[in-house]
Amino acid sequence: MVYINNFIAEIEKKNHRKNVSPAGGTAANDDGESEGDNGDRRSRSRTQRARSADRTLQQTLEEIKAVPEDEGYRKAVESFTRHRLKVCQEEEDWEAIEKRLGCGQVEELIEEAQDELKLIGHMNEWKPWGIPDDYECEVIENDAPVPKHIPLHRPGPLPEEFYKTLEAVDTGTLKDAIASSKKEDPEITSGEAQAK
Repeated sequence: MVYINNFIAEIEKKNHRKNVSPAGGTAANDDGESEGDNGDRRSRSRTQRARSADRTLQQTLEEIKAVPEDEGYRKAVESFTRHRLKVCQEEEDWEAIEKRLGCGQVEELIEEAQDELKLIGHMNEWKPWGIPDDYECEVIENDAPVPKHIPLHRPGPLPEEFYKTLEAVDTGTLKDAIASSKKEDPEITSGEAQAK
């Protein structure tokens, strides 16, 4: 624990030395403005990130146009990207953007948009929508026994009554089948006796 505290103290000293100009004042940032402890720089940085999100979202809308219009993926990406872009354009304050979108911080919004751009590139490469209508998928049936620890997920056999009803529908004698099933007592399927 002492080692970690010493390490953090060394890093803070190095950062402090970087921010102090040779004249003894604070160093200027990229805009020529001094960095103070009042948080102005942090606020400006977040506003710049909000603008960066705006640019990335606009780029996403441009890139998604390569996907066919009728694809669900394109519709979904355009929908949520337009919503996020609209919020970024309506709001100047990054905190308001974060609150309205409810998707985390502006930085996370930028990361998500960048990840979506990468995914759009992959989707355009893979073209999952390009499957021909006459394509037939080969079904491989394997009769190998399933290990006991794996559930089978197969429904049990249908009751005999189902097959009788299906046959009655096919032959047109459904009314007769319904009338005969009402006369017969239902079978007891469990080990319990039926109360009369």
